[in-house]
Amino acid sequence: MSLKDIDTGIKKIKSMLISDMEKQLKLLGIGYEKIYSFEEINDIFDINRKYKRKQVLDVLMNECEENEIGLLLSDYKIREKNLKKYIRECSFELLNKLCAIRLLEVRNMIAPTVKKYKEYGDKSEVQKNLGQVSYSLLDRDPYDGMKFAIELTLRELSTQIKVMFDVNSEHSLLFPDSKTLREIIKVLLDEIPEEDWKRDDFIGWTYQYFVEDEKEEIEQADTPEEIAAKTQVYTYDWIVKYIVDNTLGAYWNEIISGQRPQQSVETIKLIDPSCGSGSFLVYAFDKFYEIYKDEGKVQEKDIPNYIISKNLYGLDIDERAVQLTALNLYIKAKERNRNMQIDKFNIICTDSRIKQEVNIDKYLYSLSIEPKLREVIKNIVQQAFNYMRENNVLGSLMKVEEVINPLIDEYIGGRRRLSIREVQSKKQKIRANEDQITLFSPEVEQLSLDTIDEIRYFESREEFVDYLRQKILDCVDYVVTKINKDNDINSRMFAKDLDRGSNFIGAMMQEYEIVVGNPPYLGNKKMGEFLREKLKGSYDISKNDLYSAFIERSTNVLFNRGYLGLLTPDTYLFISVYKKLRSYLLNSFYIKRVAMLGKRTFKGVNVSVSILILTNESCDGKESKFFDLADCENQEEA
Repeated sequence: MSLKDIDTGIKKIKSMLISDMEKQLKLLGIGYEKIYSFEEINDIFDINRKYKRKQVLDVLMNECEENEIGLLLSDYKIREKNLKKYIRECSFELLNKLCAIRLLEVRNMIAPTVKKYKEYGDKSEVQKNLGQVSYSLLDRDPYDGMKFAIELTLRELSTQIKVMFDVNSEHSLLFPDSKTLREIIKVLLDEIPEEDWKRDDFIGWTYQYFVEDEKEEIEQADTPEEIAAKTQVYTYDWIVKYIVDNTLGAYWNEIISGQRPQQSVETIKLIDPSCGSGSFLVYAFDKFYEIYKDEGKVQEKDIPNYIISKNLYGLDIDERAVQLTALNLYIKAKERNRNMQIDKFNIICTDSRIKQEVNIDKYLYSLSIEPKLREVIKNIVQQAFNYMRENNVLGSLMKVEEVINPLIDEYIGGRRRLSIREVQSKKQKIRANEDQITLFSPEVEQLSLDTIDEIRYFESREEFVDYLRQKILDCVDYVVTKINKDNDINSRMFAKDLDRGSNFIGAMMQEYEIVVGNPPYLGNKKMGEFLREKLKGSYDISKNDLYSAFIERSTNVLFNRGYLGLLTPDTYLFISVYKKLRSYLLNSFYIKRVAMLGKRTFKGVNVSVSILILTNESCDGKESKFFDLADCENQEEA
């Protein structure tokens, strides 16, 4: 099936949106040539226009680099750069939302929102229903109800996938005029065939085609947006299947054959640290579904929620990629069970841009938490965010656990575990005194919870860290909920970044049985100076390319005897600058197989690639397999 219509359609819509967003900003007195002062627009703009203008300017100031904030109004180059970035993000977000609506209505998962029917007077079903509810709502509406219909559907969907459909985000402030919206919908309905919308890989190609023309424009990548655009490559389905089958599939086969200890499926965690639009996670969803049915402990109607909320984790520096991954998984889950609700998406954008010191003391003190634990949570959050603020450009490569672990070790160091007799004695004493005292004193390794009935004792450091991880997520979620009650764009942006950062902290406080992916390829000559220096400081043996740093990083989060499967360039296998990385891999892991694919794999990408499958265990004389498929005409069949 040809991809030409998708390619042409996505690029056409992108062009229309960017052009229209520029016009919307000019109507707010914001342009490349000049940003008009408040005095110049005060007597011309009505109150709604002034408010929207203020919100947009707040976002622009917030998204500027710290050294650029004071120059946004006076420096043309800085103004142009930041306006183009904002326009791109607004355009990309709206394109994602419109494509998502079309994808869902084609699959009969939502009421038709943009698809028009002759019997409804050339309106969509949602448009027609709005007109029946309130004729005055649509009276003299230039959009004829289509904007209301889109916003209504987005609000309903945001309750299930907020990361994708948030109508109050900073990039939802601009909306195209009615003429542009009609032209965009015409492309969605008439120029991209309905059969294309039914493709499982449509979302991946949407992402690929949106950023495709930006790659060559970027000489050196030094920001999250530039890195994402410069390194985006869509991974073909057969490669994804091979890697997941030989990692997750192999791991489960070893459990059921007795080669590994028994383990419940819901405790197996798989992560893609550079998930893009989610191709690895989407196939892993199907694989986990088979495994849950094989195990037979979870009702089939509940399996989709279990997979998404317990098994699958995805990280990416690009917010748009994270949105598309969440949508991909949502569609997968709904195809299995239309009525199910998802408890939590573990798809995390690592681009947390909090510029100021994070202080959540006043919120923490309103929670019922043991005082010493409250202090540890406060210190972890503050120091982790300080680290992320300095190293944000590294994205998933940030080693935030190096900040967290010393704080945890200091808290629990030198304490021993209570005996059963001591546990019972302590409980009886608390009940007798009706007091709430801590069991985490200097000579005790345990921790009391909020009430006597909730007192728990931790058998290991890992068990305590898992508890602490959840407490951090709960506390920050409480803080984010409080902050979001402020109807202020700056507060909402702070809350979003706080939520992103805490979820990333949580993701890095655990290890993963399976790590898979196709990490970004970017040699140090194509990196900006800031990124190059940050990589050099954190990844001495793998600093020459982003992909090699991702290999090293992926091994850091791999559970004991866990599987890693990556598609990467093959230069780390041969050239001298990777000698230390090769030694590290050979001495620390069991390389099960390497498939050399050569330069035939990606059209238009002149990179020789290979697939690496290894496990986090000693080789101990085990056999490794190497396959040279570089000259094979049909690598998929081979």
